[in-house]
Amino acid sequence: MPAARVSFPAAHAVNFSPELVYCLIGKRLDLEVEEMNKRRVENNKTHKPKPVAQGKQYPGVHGKVVDWVEHKFEEGILFIDVRFTDKTALSWSLATAIVLQEAHLSNWRKGDFKLLKNFVRTESGGK
Repeated sequence: MPAARVSFPAAHAVNFSPELVYCLIGKRLDLEVEEMNKRRVENNKTHKPKPVAQGKQYPGVHGKVVDWVEHKFEEGILFIDVRFTDKTALSWSLATAIVLQEAHLSNWRKGDFKLLKNFVRTESGGK
């Protein structure tokens, strides 16, 4: 086993054997260093990438060569056009909306939220 090297403030170098260090501090330094190296290697292992989530497929588009892609934003709608070299295009128009699903008046004095009046209730907004 290689000897441990310890530096002193007076710039004197003294070599201690691992057995002597073990006797003085109660630890085997070579085993501790080996464990630290194992943890470092385990932490550096690359993880498998997550599989790509499958979304909507467009079978008529497979194999086409893209000429250019453009987008524009008009009146709250995002338009995306993918133009192909064979003069065809795949287009999306994306919009967002806020929908009121339910509006009601209730009494909560007793903590039970007793329904007094239902003003608005959409098909997807209730029980």
